Amino acid sequence: MSHQLQNCIARDKLEFPQAHYAFRKAHEAAIELGNEEFLAAALAREGVTYIQERNPREAIKHLSGAINCIHYKGLPNLKGHILQALAEAHSMAGNSQESWRNLGLAERALESLGDVPEYSLARFNAASITAHRGIVAAQLKEHSYAITLLNKSLMGYDPTMIRDRARLLAQKAEAFLGLERIEECAATAEEAVTLARSVRSNRTITLIESISDSLRDSRWRKEPSVARLHGVLAI
Repeated sequence: MSHQLQNCIARDKLEFPQAHYAFRKAHEAAIELGNEEFLAAALAREGVTYIQERNPREAIKHLSGAINCIHYKGLPNLKGHILQALAEAHSMAGNSQESWRNLGLAERALESLGDVPEYSLARFNAASITAHRGIVAAQLKEHSYAITLLNKSLMGYDPTMIRDRARLLAQKAEAFLGLERIEECAATAEEAVTLARSVRSNRTITLIESISDSLRDSRWRKEPSVARLHGVLAI
C-alpha cells in the first residue's frame, strides 16, 4: 500500500515516471503476497495514472485487468472504484456506450456495500458516482448535463476533499466553456485553481491552464473575466 500511495502522490504531481515505478513495485509485492485485492488496486491506480496522461488505451487495459482480478471475489468498494475509472477512460476514448454501461455497473456495486472489510483504501460512494457521471458527461461534450451533475455532486461532496472538489470545478469550467458561458467559465476556473494550489494539485492546475489557453486564443480574450483568470494563473 505504501507503493500504491506513492503512485497516487506522484501522478497528481504529474511525475509520471515515478508513478509508474511505484506501480511496478506495488505490482511485484502484490504478486509475491498472492493478494488479489492489492493486485487489482495496483492495476486500478496505474490505470488512473494513464487517464491523467491522457492515454485511454493503456488505462482501459489496466482497469479491465483490475476488474478481472476480482471477478466473483466480492469487494464491491474496490469494484465500484475501478468501474468509475473505467467509465472515465472510455469517455476519454469517445466510447459513450461503454462509459454509461460501466457507471451503471458501479451503481449496482454500490447496492452491495456492506460491513465486510476491504483494505485497498479505494474511495467509492454515491457522491463519487455522481461526480464521475459529471466527468463522463463533460468529456463526451454533453455540457449542460455535465454542469447539472457536477453541481449536484459538489453540493453533496465532502468539503474536506479539496483535491477532488478542485477537479470537479475544473471540469465544470470546461463545460461552461463548451457552452460559451465565458464569465461563468472564468469564475469557476479561478475558484478551481485557488483550491488546487492550496493542495498543490498540478493535475487540476494543468487543466485550468489549458482552459485559459483556449480563452486566450478565442474571440473572448479581451473579456475582463478572462483577463482576471490569466492574472490569477500568472501569480
